[in-house]
Amino acid sequence: MQDGHEHRSKKAKQMLVVANEASFRRNISKEELHTQHTSTNAWIAEAGMPNLLNHPIPIEAEAPIPHSINITPPLSRPPFLFYGSFIDVPQATWKKLSQFLNNIEPEFVNTRFFSAIIRKEGYIHNLPEGNRAGVFQESPMTIEEALPHTRRWWPPWDSRKQFSFTSSDSLSAEILCRDLGEMLRTSRGMPSKEQQNRILRDCSMMNLVWIGENKLGPVAPNEMECILGYPNQHTEVFGMELDDRMRVLKDCFQINTLAYHLSTLRNVFPEGVRLLSVYSGIGGAEIALHRLGIHLKCVVSVETDERNHEILKRWWQCTEQTGELLKIEGVKNVTTSKLSGIINNLGGIDVIVGRTLPASKNVSRVRRSDSIDMSAFFEFARVFQQVKCITKGV
Repeated sequence: MQDGHEHRSKKAKQMLVVANEASFRRNISKEELHTQHTSTNAWIAEAGMPNLLNHPIPIEAEAPIPHSINITPPLSRPPFLFYGSFIDVPQATWKKLSQFLNNIEPEFVNTRFFSAIIRKEGYIHNLPEGNRAGVFQESPMTIEEALPHTRRWWPPWDSRKQFSFTSSDSLSAEILCRDLGEMLRTSRGMPSKEQQNRILRDCSMMNLVWIGENKLGPVAPNEMECILGYPNQHTEVFGMELDDRMRVLKDCFQINTLAYHLSTLRNVFPEGVRLLSVYSGIGGAEIALHRLGIHLKCVVSVETDERNHEILKRWWQCTEQTGELLKIEGVKNVTTSKLSGIINNLGGIDVIVGRTLPASKNVSRVRRSDSIDMSAFFEFARVFQQVKCITKGV
């Protein structure tokens, strides 16, 4: 066990502490890429559309690297911006997001370097440069580390080491497990190569694990919380069913990956940060900053879902935060006058964090951009620009 612990420690250091750009290689696909308003649409119309031909956008970076971005002086100081997406966003959509956030190029990373889940995340940010580092509390890096109790039943032909998808449909998973279980019983636990391939495909798609002899089951919410870096039972609040918990976990940051990118804020704000968290969700940014040892002097949480806010509020109380937690119910209520009052009372905003929201099935395809809610993004961009304008006068 001691040797295994030492090996894991060395592996964690290799993964989470980067001293120079040579530590990791970047795999980038290069392609040629071409005041308060009465409504968000009016703000978008007046904002203008910059020429993107001179702003090529990198598509993929497999490994985390020290990030150097071309930021003009007005953008290289507070309030810092961090807008993230863990949804599969098309290249054309990234161009659109970038142009409304001062043409800052997105940075991409795969969560497999920080956790037991494989997922590409993208961030548009102007965070200060510097050596990044991970948090002391690591996430498990493999399925075996996250779910050691499954090792006993894991067949040698199931070569999965990390999860690749976060499913929130427990009914479909239950039906699939029953069908695959029948297949395994019929084959007496010795499925053909073709059957093995089908089982592996379905297991990868639905995040199924081995819970008994020739028996599969879905990952539980508490297990997924561990994999994503959240506290145990973080989403276990009154009124949250199993599917509800898995749904919010599907639409949230991986804590260790996020913390790695936010880590340069430690030296900039040794006394703590004043955070404006738009679409807070279940508090990924707040937890990441806390894990980094950055004091949360004040968090202004913009969130519509009352259950999400209850999750954040409970975490705030359980971790005995000494700062102030303010709630604004929905981004539509973030007006210029409200922002001015908050910023004047706090003396400023240090960091603005936001995230993509999945497109609603009720939103027209034109506004969906295939995968994300663009209306929600435009509201975030409006708030960011307004905070910048107000902060200049503080």
